[in-house]
Amino acid sequence: MMVNEFLLKKISTSKIFIFILLLSILIFFNISDQSTSYGKRNNLYEDSADSYSHYIVRNSIINDLIGFENKNGPLILTKRYSYLDSEGLTKEDFNYYNDNTTLYTHSRTYQRKIYTKLIKASPLYKLEIKKETLDKLNTLFTKAKIFPNSRIDFKIEIHLQFFRYLNTLILAIILTIFAVSLNGKNNLGLIMSCLMSLITGITIYSSNLYVPSWQLLIPLLYFPILKNYTSIKICFFLNLIGSFIYFSSNYLFAATFGFLSLLPVILISVKENRLIKKLILTTFLGFMLGFFIAVYFHVNEVSNELNIKNQEAISNIFESASTRIFSLYPIPFGLSFFKTILTNQLTDGFKIPLLFTLPKSIILYIFIFLFFKLVQTNYKFLFWWGFLTYVINYIFNYSHMMHHNIYDSLLFGVSIQLTLFIYFFINALKIKKYTKEKIKKLFEIN
Repeated sequence: MMVNEFLLKKISTSKIFIFILLLSILIFFNISDQSTSYGKRNNLYEDSADSYSHYIVRNSIINDLIGFENKNGPLILTKRYSYLDSEGLTKEDFNYYNDNTTLYTHSRTYQRKIYTKLIKASPLYKLEIKKETLDKLNTLFTKAKIFPNSRIDFKIEIHLQFFRYLNTLILAIILTIFAVSLNGKNNLGLIMSCLMSLITGITIYSSNLYVPSWQLLIPLLYFPILKNYTSIKICFFLNLIGSFIYFSSNYLFAATFGFLSLLPVILISVKENRLIKKLILTTFLGFMLGFFIAVYFHVNEVSNELNIKNQEAISNIFESASTRIFSLYPIPFGLSFFKTILTNQLTDGFKIPLLFTLPKSIILYIFIFLFFKLVQTNYKFLFWWGFLTYVINYIFNYSHMMHHNIYDSLLFGVSIQLTLFIYFFINALKIKKYTKEKIKKLFEIN
């Protein structure tokens, strides 16, 4: 009973705010020590998941502030993003260079413009500091591994690091709001939020400036609203706004985001033991309208910046989309396909610092076991949703997924692992009671 009382103990709103702040700090400083070689590149760069995309936004912000060309328009690629060295080998250098930049129009990434405006309005950025002092501060923070090995001055760098932290704060807010709305304002909800923040895919993308994991989890915020107000109009506008925000940033994982938008409806369906088709249709319509509005603004921006027709702008924006959708390399279900899938499943899925790490393969086995066990119950909606949310991006983004296992970690985390977390925490007290009885019987037999 003492454990039950602790789990269900009510938590005040002020304590939840403190919890969110602490959780965001722990995520930002990567307390679980999770990263990928693709992200850090031998510790040359700061992002744990995908420095290639992260530095596109980072360099575009810096260019808006101190650059001489291609300012305040589409994103940019710096001149050494991909180059040949003296031996003719392809190399990458993501650091900022102010000359020979090229435009990158594949995503709008509207948050970059917000970041730039916030820096320009910041009193710290306007503060006059001697160059010698700035150099000393930069050296100090670089040695302390708070800043990356960059040549950017302290005033800009500290803002960029704040925006990285801001992404982790928003993530902590979303996870906590969802967990508390699912379990109540109690310790059980906070424990769920804390453990979800340790999912590898969610953790490593938490502070990425291009595609932070919180953006993909925007639909989790629909649940506490729809749980209390199951209205078609509210459902439509939530999905319209959420979809517009997401696609104003990027188009990666569009199909997965669409399925994540269905999660609140799926959870309501689990409770009522029937699929609510009207809300599913409403979700789809809101999602699609938000997508088209975001594309409309993006096309107009590119068209005006490059002085080209809208049709050309569309081709410019989505030039790589057909390759990602229709490319079938490696051949599906061939040797390379299974090798890639196996490699992906052997990577970390969940990690508690200093205690243990679970590979994705073990988590997948648990999911499959429960999937077949619960297929005749109301939880079939949830587990079918988890399965489809995971595989959908392999269908619509096959080539990209086959060549970037970092994406698999993120999508596995927000589908398969999220499904398991929801199931286990909804049934936490039942599972605890069942486990206790099984252990008691085991000891009685012995």
